[in-house]
Amino acid sequence: MGFDEHCVWPGFEAEDKRLHEDSKYWAPVLQTNGERREYGKEAFGPDLVANFVVDWIARQAKAARPWLLFWPMLLCHKPFTRTPAASGKGKSPAEMRHMAEYMDKLVGRALAAVDDAGARERTVVIFTDDQGWADIGTQGAVGFETPHLDRLAAEGTRFTDFYAAQPVCSASRTALLTGCYPNRLGIHGAIGPRNTHGINDEETTLAEVCKSRGYATAMFGKWHLGMALRKCA
Repeated sequence: MGFDEHCVWPGFEAEDKRLHEDSKYWAPVLQTNGERREYGKEAFGPDLVANFVVDWIARQAKAARPWLLFWPMLLCHKPFTRTPAASGKGKSPAEMRHMAEYMDKLVGRALAAVDDAGARERTVVIFTDDQGWADIGTQGAVGFETPHLDRLAAEGTRFTDFYAAQPVCSASRTALLTGCYPNRLGIHGAIGPRNTHGINDEETTLAEVCKSRGYATAMFGKWHLGMALRKCA
C-alpha cells in the first residue's frame, strides 16, 4: 500500500478470548512490518503506537528526504478503548473526556518529536477515530482541555467546512487514502473481524503517490482496512 514501515492494529482480535480475559485495555496485538506480536494485558495500545510514531520521526531527522506519516488513532473510539485515566469500561461521558485528553497527550508527544527533529515542513496525517466536532478545546470542548491540538489550530490553518466521505472507521480511511468514494471500492462501513474483504492491493494510495516522488512513508495505528495486511510496501 505504499508504506516503507508499518505497525498496525489490524482488528479487534475478537475471536481470541485468551487475549482479553481480565485485560485492562483490550490487549493489543500489533503487526509490525509483517510480524505479529502480543504486548500483554497491561499494555495500552495507543501508547505503543505513539512510541513507533516518535521513534520514526526521530530517525527521519537524519534523512534529507521528505516524508509522509499516516497515524490513524484508535482514540476517541467509544466504547472499545479505555485510557489509564479511565475508571470504567469506556462508556460514560467522563471516560470519553479521558479519551480526548489522552489523544491530545499523544499528539503532544508527536509534536515534540517533530520540533526536536526540525521537521515542521514534513507531513503527519493524524486520523482520529469517532471524534466529535466539539471534542477539542478550540471547538468549544467543556470540562477538559486539549492544549496540543489547540496549538495545531492556533499555529496552522483550520478547515471548518470539511466533509468526510463516511463517518465510520473503515470507509472514512478508505476515502482518505485513495481519494475515492468508499462505496465504489466495496467498503461501506466498518470491517468486522469475520469479514474477509478489505482495500484492494491494486488501489493507488496517498502513500504510493508520495513514495513515487521520493518520500519516506510510514503508517502506525489502527489499520481497519482488512484484517490481513497482504501488501504494505
